[in-house]
Formats: sequence, structure tokens, C-alpha cells
Amino acid sequence: MTAMRIDSFFYPLYLMDSAGAPKAYLGTCFPIAPGGSLLTCRHVVNISPQRGLRIGVYDFKTIIPVEGVRYPADAKLDLAYLPNAFGTKKEEFFPLLSPGRVEIGTAVHSFGFYRHINTSRRCYLSGDVVEMLEDDDEKYRRLLLPYAVIEGMSGSPVLVNRHGRKVAGICIGSEQRRIVASETIHYRDAEEECKETINRIVEFGVAYHCSVLIDFLKSVGEQRAIISEQRVDIPGLNE
Repeated sequence: MTAMRIDSFFYPLYLMDSAGAPKAYLGTCFPIAPGGSLLTCRHVVNISPQRGLRIGVYDFKTIIPVEGVRYPADAKLDLAYLPNAFGTKKEEFFPLLSPGRVEIGTAVHSFGFYRHINTSRRCYLSGDVVEMLEDDDEKYRRLLLPYAVIEGMSGSPVLVNRHGRKVAGICIGSEQRRIVASETIHYRDAEEECKETINRIVEFGVAYHCSVLIDFLKSVGEQRAIISEQRVDIPGLNE
């Protein structure tokens, strides 16, 4: 991550009390279009307002109250769009990778924040896409990641280095799978054998494919997002 201004592309979200003080860390978000529009997960920010509680985004100087959140019409889709979240001009954002360029074995990485008590700490994870999950409707197309999505990293981007960093997906959670790690057969004599199988529980991360993000952004009227597999000149992204 040395070639990027981290504090211009990744932001923690907090639950704020009526006085504007942070009460709890919620998750991660990132800019997806110029002007300060952010993307995260529905379950991160879909908090019922109680006793003046609000969502705020931390820009590493102050916590800014989020004035509006837009959700997909489909309640099953775990995405949320925060338009003009900073209330001021912001040039830094991630372009989206062309959907056809994400495959099994694609090298990806994620940076975000995980929950530590009531605050957040930074985390970087990387590996290759394990599987494309297309067993559901294509509008829920997902990636299986080689790393777990730690609590608090929901809403973190899944990034690729293809002519500069681009978004290949968004982290939404984890799933556990039982995997046969090894199988051994021991022969004691010509008629007797014993079989030993070792199973492991492996935790994988799950992320929406970039095609899902593109469709969602279109549905909320965000037309400034850039979809490309070529280098995009964005301040702070490819320094």
C-alpha cells in the first residue's frame, strides 16, 4: 500500500451519540466516484435511529455526520451508497474494474478497519480469488476470498492491481467450509485396512463481484463512477 495515500481512500464509520461523540465502530467505506460519494454495506449503516444516534464517517480529522443513505430496492442486497458524504469537494476515488476481468485465481487485496473494543484498527489482507459463487441469481454474484472478512472490515474494497488499483468487489462477510485436508489408508495385512481422514474448518471471505456494484450505482443514479481496465489518473491513487 506504499503507492497510495491510505487516508484518502479508506474510511471508518462510527455510531455517534446526540452530542456527536463516537459510541462504537461500525465498519469500513470507500469513495467510489468523484465528489465524496462512498460505498459500504447495508448491514454496516442500517441502524434504527434511537435517542439521537447517527452514523458518522471519520476523515482522520473529525467525524462527519452522514446526512443520507441510499439502499438497493432489493432488501437482500447488502449494499449502501452515501452521496456527498463529506459535504465538500473530494477528488480521490477508486475506479471499478471491468467485470469480465475478475476470474478465479485473480490476485486481490483488501485494506480496511477491524473492530477493537469500540474503536478500529487498520488491516491489510491479500491472496487469490478462490471461487466464483454463481449458484444464486447473477445479481448477487459473489467472490470467495482466501482471507476472512474480519468483523469491521465489511464494506472494504476488494482491489486488483491492473494498470493501477481498481475495485473488483466489496467485502460483505465470511463463511466457513469443511474441507478434507488429507486422507490416509493404512494396510495392516492382506485383509485388513484402516482409513484416516482429517477435516479442517476453513473460513473464507465473501465479496460482491464488481458487476453487482456497477448495477447498484446505476440504480441510485451515480453516473460519475469510472469502469475501466486501463490506468485512470486519479490524485493519490497511483503515486
